[in-house]
Amino acid sequence: MEMKKRALVSVSDKTGVVDFCKGLIANGFEIISTGGTAKVLKEAGLKVIGISEITGFPECLDGRVKTLHPAVHAGLLARRDLPEHMEQLKKLKKDSTITEDDQKRAEEELQKITDATSKDCDKLGAEKEKEVMSV
Repeated sequence: MEMKKRALVSVSDKTGVVDFCKGLIANGFEIISTGGTAKVLKEAGLKVIGISEITGFPECLDGRVKTLHPAVHAGLLARRDLPEHMEQLKKLKKDSTITEDDQKRAEEELQKITDATSKDCDKLGAEKEKEVMSV
């Protein structure tokens, strides 16, 4: 079975990304992309697969969490020369459906992380403000 050639493209500076991806597509790659990069590529008329289509989860935390998912990293880290890795990838793909309970737990955990991060940011902001005002 021939594997698809895919490229994960996510950049902060979009300069040249359209031409770069056109070159990838011309060489048989499918483009997987995130947020703003995907938008730029789609606006240029390129066919793009959104990262959420791969992970089954939306981008979160202001776009900072996009690709941190086994559906992405397993594909990045698997060794194509090891049959056991390839078998594991097939199994992951087959078993990739997520139950409503698992999704609910993931959403709740994400909310906890978001709340904790928000509290930490507020605390750090208050401390920094106090430090600046004391100078």
